[in-house]
Parts: sequence; structure tokens; C-alpha cells
Amino acid sequence: METRKKRHPIFKILTIVLFGTLMTGCELAPVKRLPASVSSPKPVVESVTAIGEPTSSAKTTALQEQETATSPWDFIALSRQVEGIEHYGLILNAIEGFLDLNQSATARSLLEQISTAALPNDYEVRRRILLARSYFVVNEYKRVERVLGPLSSVQGLNKEQVTEILLLRAKALEGLGDSQSALRLHAAREPYLADSNEILQNQSEIWRLLGLLDPDTLEALRSNPGQPTIAQWADLALISQSSGWNPHHLKLQLKQWQQLHPRHPATAHQIPQILIQLGSSLTEYRKVALLLPLTSGFGSAARAVYDGFLMMSQADSNPGKPQIALYDTGEDPELIGLYYQAAIREGAEFIVGPLGKSAVDALTTTTELTKPTLLLGNTNQNIGLNHDVFQFSLSPEGEARNIAQKTFAAGHRIAAVLYPKTDWGQRQLDAFTTHWKALGGTIAESAVYEPERADQSQTIKLLLNIDESEARHRSLSRLSEKKLEFAPKRREDLDFIFMIARAQHGRLLKPQINFHNAQNIPVYAISQVFTGKTDAIKDHDLDGIIFSDIPWLLQPSGTNRYIRENLPNASVYENQALDRLFALGIDAYQLLFRIEPMKTNPQLVFQGATGSLRLRAEGQVSRQMNWAQFLDGKATPINWDTNTSRSLQIGEQ
Repeated sequence: METRKKRHPIFKILTIVLFGTLMTGCELAPVKRLPASVSSPKPVVESVTAIGEPTSSAKTTALQEQETATSPWDFIALSRQVEGIEHYGLILNAIEGFLDLNQSATARSLLEQISTAALPNDYEVRRRILLARSYFVVNEYKRVERVLGPLSSVQGLNKEQVTEILLLRAKALEGLGDSQSALRLHAAREPYLADSNEILQNQSEIWRLLGLLDPDTLEALRSNPGQPTIAQWADLALISQSSGWNPHHLKLQLKQWQQLHPRHPATAHQIPQILIQLGSSLTEYRKVALLLPLTSGFGSAARAVYDGFLMMSQADSNPGKPQIALYDTGEDPELIGLYYQAAIREGAEFIVGPLGKSAVDALTTTTELTKPTLLLGNTNQNIGLNHDVFQFSLSPEGEARNIAQKTFAAGHRIAAVLYPKTDWGQRQLDAFTTHWKALGGTIAESAVYEPERADQSQTIKLLLNIDESEARHRSLSRLSEKKLEFAPKRREDLDFIFMIARAQHGRLLKPQINFHNAQNIPVYAISQVFTGKTDAIKDHDLDGIIFSDIPWLLQPSGTNRYIRENLPNASVYENQALDRLFALGIDAYQLLFRIEPMKTNPQLVFQGATGSLRLRAEGQVSRQMNWAQFLDGKATPINWDTNTSRSLQIGEQ
């Protein structure tokens, strides 16, 4: 008589999870090899008595490597062939794989059903780390701390476990608004890191957190003798805040700081990186021409760019800074080429401008660009292999592509798009759709709205397939002699809605989306949904919307705050519609000193007023902006880059 092997209870759970996932349309088993880190638990190489104190090494027996496992489901299949601790090790591998694939719900369902009584300490630590990751990716930061906090006093943890625990706790505490505690945990983490890239990445996190702190907080940290390493970090941050806008002066200050603190961790890693980004702080260009349409319909926008550019030039203490020559290009884009050639005849060695897509298109189609040129706009024209022509703009299309990039990396796959019946809306729709599909995403529905109309119910019903639900009800009513009870039902397959709207339209659309029972579907938008001015009463209707915008508006601290408070004209545009263009002028001047080193090293990133700037191979200056969400009518910054899951890395905008 044939006997069957008893099924482990975990497989009942897996069956339920699998069925539930299939019913909701989630991806289950992508055909791709997992990262090398998704493997059987590694042997413990070095242990510590508690988090913060390295001790002598200790060894445990590692599970046998499973070469054939290429997905979480492979680990589950392999686990059915073994029992005991090896079985649970493979299940933990599967859970880690699901987390790496952004399937946190499946991972957590498995985690919560594992019997902790059956796990030895090393496996229990790993289970807690994975559980914390599953909470972190859905922003449940308090649960992360509850799960990992008790491990701070556990004996015998290895370095890899310590570094991951400290990182997750630091990110969770930052998510809870406790940047100072996050800073301390990052500083405590560094002694356990051996790889120079990991050390630099950790220091970059410390540096970023310092930039979020106000001067009074930094002064308090600098004056604390009980934590000398953090005190010196705070001192360095204060120097950067007061001189970050002036690369020549900042470079001198950093070198002096290095001499005073030769043993500080920043001396070996972070400061050299900053100095590389600053370049020589000198430019080879003696005269720079600025081409802007001051006397045109875009005059106010051009004036904002000019004011930002000129302010930075006047504040620059560099004795070798270039002379600035302004050329008013006027109303007619067809004359741009003449101004460009005139600037060169009069000795300009670098050209900044013209401003806007139409002017940039006119210049690139009629004129050979023979000098290094920073175009303040993007063009579809072929500028060939001219490595001295650069494109820098606040392109809404670039922001739309950035939305696609971020949402895909967050694990979303099915999108709906709500866009206005305008050329502006169509361009963003095309940019988002092209990039989204190239990544592998699906557009389930797109619906166009009339911007001048207040009632967009029919458009939103179409977007959510409520119109089809109502049509089915009408059809059934005609066939039935009885009155049928009816509640409209929206589609359930959407991961998010990309809403292309300016603030005044977003305030009308989001409440109507909520009204049609879609308040739980994430809604993303680009920067135009935010006026740049805090208005909690008007913007209460935008609550829940996630959007990207420039650090100049969303991170009014660090160097940005110092510029606002200490440089002339820096506060003139605050809370005004043209503030973003003022920031464009600030960064255009800063790029004069950074273009050459960025050409040499494409990995260099400049933290500018308009975003984290990087030079792409084709000459475009890409921008990674900050993220925020409307909560109680206020644009509240969120730091997506703190996500520690190994999400897919995608190209820049």
C-alpha cells in the first residue's frame, strides 16, 4: 500500500497565498535569476556581543547551496524535499526572493505563519530582518522598530546582520521623522563596513541626513563632546551649508577641515567625493554669454532665470570667475542664431541659453554650435556627436518619465492615466506611456478630461470602468421585472493612477476620484500639481497625491536655506509661480564649474536646487527630484530612496 509523505502546514499557507495572488492579478514567478544574495543562509564569519561591539569570530554550519533555484517558487519546491531547519532555511530564501521582487504581501503572509519556536537564534534573527523589510516597503515604520529594536541587545550577531539591522532601523526612524536618531545609527553602522563603496554610500546617507537638519540642531550636535564623531560631522555640515553655493570658497574650507580632522571617517571618503564633484572650482571660460528673451511674452520667466544666474555670479568669491554678458533675444525665435553668432564674435567662450523648447529648436536647426553651449530646454533635433552641447530644463515630459521609473521600481505594473485635452497633457501622456511600456508596465486605461469643466464624473467613470458596471445594470434591469438593488463597482486591477493636472484641476479631480470609491488607489502627479506655496485650505482636496518636485521647494534646509536667508533676491520669488525658474538660473550658473568633471565622470552627481543632476552620454543633464505627498493639505516630503528592498534600477529621466 502506497503511503503519502505528510504535507508541511506551510504548504497550506502557500496554496492560499497563491490562490489569493492569482485572484488579484499579481505577478508570481517572473522568469529571471534572483540576485546572488538570495541564497541559503551564509556561514557566520564574525560575530558581535551586541550591536555596536565587534568580537572574535564564530562559525556555524551553512545550508547546502541550491544551484538550481532561480525564483522564490524554486526555493519552495526544494523545501518540500527536506525537513527540519533546512526546510525553514529554504522558506526564508523564498521569502527574501519575494521581497526582492516587491511582492511584500506574499512574503509577509509566509513570515507570519512560520513557527518561531522551530527556529534557532540565527534563523530567528533572519526572520525578523525579513519581516522588518516587509513592513518597511509599505511604510509601516513603527512595526520595523518594534521587530528590530529588541535585537539591539542580542549576543552573537554577525557583521552582515548588524549592518542590515542598523540600516533598516535608521531608515524607519527617518520615516518617523527622527533624523537625529537615524544619523546616530548610520554612524554606528560604519565600523562594521569593510567595502569602500558601502562606506561611501553610508557616509552619503549621513551627509544627506545632516542636510535635513537646521543650523540650531547642528550647532547642538557640534557642541556635544560625548559624541565626537557626530560633532565633527555636524561641524562639516555647517561649513557646507554656509559655503555650498560658493564652490571656490567651499573647496578651501573642506581642505582646511581635512587637515584639522585627519582621522575622521569623512576625511578618507566623503570629502574626496565632494571635492571631485566640485572640480577645480575654476572655469576655463573667461566670458559667458546668457541668451534670454527678456522683452517677450516669456519675459517674466526669463527674468527669473536671469536673477538666479546673476545672484550666484555676484556671490561667487572666485577671483577667476567669468564675465557675464546678457543678450536679450526678444520675441522672435528665428533670430536666436544671430544673437548666438554675435556673442561668439564678441568673445563669449561659453553660451547659456536660449530658454524654452521653441527657441532651442530654432537655434539647433539654423546654427552650427561651435562653442560649449548649455541649452535651457530640450530639443528633438539631432545635434550629432557634439560633446560640448548640453541640454538642461525643467521638462514636464522628463518628470512624467520619472514617475514611470519610480512607480515601476516600487513594484507597480498596471497604470491608468488621467490627462487634460491639451498639447501639454498629450506630451506628458506620450512620454509616460512610452517609458512605462518600455519598462514592462501596462496601461489599463487612459481618459481625457476637459480642463474648463468642473464635473469630470463621466471621465472618471470611464477611467475606473464604472460606466461598464452601470451599463450591465441597465441591461439586467431591462430583462428583469423586479427592481434590482445596485451599487456601481469600479475595476480592481489598477496599481495606481497617473493624474496629469495643475493644482487647480487636481483640486477638482482628486475628490471626484475619491467619490467613485477609488480613494485607496495611489495617485501620482508631477510638480505642476503643487503651486510651491503652502495653502492647507485649498490643497486639502489634494490629500493623498504623491508628486515630485525640486529640492528648492521641498527641502528648504541646508544650503537652500542659507541662500534664501543670506543672498540678495533669493526670497523675492519664494512662494511664487516663477520660483522653479529662479532655481533653474541658480543651477545653470553652478553647472559652469561642474560640466567638465561631469563629462569626464558620468557617475558624478551635483546636488542642485532643481534636483540631483547628472550628465548623460548624449549631453542631457538629468534630474532626480524629491518626492512629497499631500497630507492635511501640506506637501510633506517623503524619502523614497530610503527603500532598502533590492528594487530594479532603471535609467534616469
